[in-house]
Amino acid sequence: MAARYETLKDKFLVPPGGWVYKDVHTGAKIEGGSKHGLIRMVMDYRKEKGLPCGYDLSFQIEHQICRKLPPKYVKNRRTAVTEQILTMHEVGIKTQKLLTDWTKGGRALVEIGKVKERSEICQVCKMNTRVGCLSCRGVDKHLFSWLGESRRTGYEEALHVCKIGRCYIMAMVHMELRDVPDAIGVTDECWRRTETYEHKH
Repeated sequence: MAARYETLKDKFLVPPGGWVYKDVHTGAKIEGGSKHGLIRMVMDYRKEKGLPCGYDLSFQIEHQICRKLPPKYVKNRRTAVTEQILTMHEVGIKTQKLLTDWTKGGRALVEIGKVKERSEICQVCKMNTRVGCLSCRGVDKHLFSWLGESRRTGYEEALHVCKIGRCYIMAMVHMELRDVPDAIGVTDECWRRTETYEHKH
């Protein structure tokens, strides 16, 4: 199970930023004095709110912390292809089709506040697969030539490729739910799943 997630090299060393977890459902930030203390606090909080505490919650907490740390602190860093094959060629084709269909559909954009909320979720998600420096290859420049340079939020360096849908996340987070790949196979915390649920209810 742990191999699916990034883990800390030293679980007793306080990581930069501390033992802090942001609940993906409520947005609440929870801070503990140790890793195990944080896990207990998160579990107590989620039980109090009537939220599920999955068998891999402790891994999710550690993974979220790791996603914000430099590589020297992290094991199992996702730097390239993992369980499924991701190629830049494939991602480029799928993202270009996404942009083309989005343009034909009216180029609808969500408000910047929602983009930031989605980016907060995506930057720590295990499906956010690193494929190298996107800005070095001009990927961000290309995507924002479609979206508009004013749409940058500062999260771009933390957003890579979503393993579910195989598109660049920094493009998807700006689009209406109807214009992005469906939520089949995404994590429980994914905004595509939670927003789909909200729309149905």
